[in-house]
Amino acid sequence: VNSVAALGVRYAHGGPHLSWPLIAWFTGATAVGALAGSNLAGRLNPVRLSVAFTVLVVLVGGYTLVRGLNGL
Repeated sequence: VNSVAALGVRYAHGGPHLSWPLIAWFTGATAVGALAGSNLAGRLNPVRLSVAFTVLVVLVGGYTLVRGLNGL
């Protein structure tokens, strides 16, 4: 929904100027990442995977907080 809304706004302001090679690259990278992640997730312990994701989210949140506070 967000992507469609953003595309609509860009189209209303002069039309979208899309870089199809870049879109193709991201699409390919996403497909490869999804396949690799699916394969890897099937081999990992779900509890460890959940803990690793939680740690990643906390680290990204901490990084974002520190960057935001430095900008004040």
